[in-house]
Amino acid sequence: MQKKYKLVVLDMDGTLLTDASTITGVTIDFLNYLHKKEIIIAFATARVYRSAWRYAGLFSFNIPLITTNGSLIKDSRGGKVYFQKRIPVSAAKEIIARCREMNLYYKVYIDSVLHVAGPSEEAISFADRHQIDLKITGNIGEILEGNPPEMIVVLEEPARIDKFIEGNKDLLAEVSYIKSEANSLEIGPAGVSKGRAVKILAQRLTKYIFISALS
Repeated sequence: MQKKYKLVVLDMDGTLLTDASTITGVTIDFLNYLHKKEIIIAFATARVYRSAWRYAGLFSFNIPLITTNGSLIKDSRGGKVYFQKRIPVSAAKEIIARCREMNLYYKVYIDSVLHVAGPSEEAISFADRHQIDLKITGNIGEILEGNPPEMIVVLEEPARIDKFIEGNKDLLAEVSYIKSEANSLEIGPAGVSKGRAVKILAQRLTKYIFISALS
């Protein structure tokens, strides 16, 4: 029996997007073709929802968005949420405290808004490229009450990232984390990943087995 694919999940940076963070016309045409074949298109990314949503807006149909490495699964149209999980406030506060002890540069994402403790050219440039809001918050720990974050990112030299991981295994056991690059540590809620999010989405949307992740 010929396999009939019903869901195609595409990673964004380095896959769907060009080096200039655009989607080519050829890719847009191909995804429109798949949609006409009644194949569901979904995007998966470490980006926050707001950043992924603007790319989904290039299409006339709904695209489920797996964002912040799987902590949120939400439709681009209608806003239906299939799954959402955040870092517990207590864990987030302790992660931030330990980053400050080691004088590490960190960023916190709450509801698609990027929060940094002080002025940063990196954060300004990043927010501009991703077209998301940036807030210079000062003591980020104070705003976490009632606002658990989606993701915390630590950007530092690789050796300092490794030292942070090695010295904080007890704390990191309470969350999920991945080194997306040698100098970037992405911290999210426990049990969350893009792969698990794909399985959750497939279970919610379909009754078939065959799933394709283009990368």
